[in-house]
Amino acid sequence: MSQILWTDVIGTGSPPTGFAPELAVFADVVAQNVLLTLANTTAINTANFGGEDAAKTKFARILWVAHMATLMLRRGIGGTVASQSEGGVSESMAQILKNPGPFDLTSYGQALRVLSVGTPARAGLLVGFR
Repeated sequence: MSQILWTDVIGTGSPPTGFAPELAVFADVVAQNVLLTLANTTAINTANFGGEDAAKTKFARILWVAHMATLMLRRGIGGTVASQSEGGVSESMAQILKNPGPFDLTSYGQALRVLSVGTPARAGLLVGFR
């Protein structure tokens, strides 16, 4: 089975050296377990990525969990930082896309979208979420 663990997402070691080591700060174990359970059961249609044991399925699961954890860490803050200042404490966020889809909001979601090109999952990414 290509089910994933949290260490598949962030890696191991100190500092972590996995696929998304910056998510090591996502310490909510309950949320981690919910995301992993969803990724390993219903969030990723394994038939779209070569079946349960396929490396592509495992990669899709890792990307989906990293995408969702990144969104949860942002807590409503969208995009990347476009400008900052210090004295009056100001920060502006960039929104590159005019009408971003749900997978356009993180680099992991964008990578999942690219991974899905040429698979039946592409229809859901392009139609089902817009």
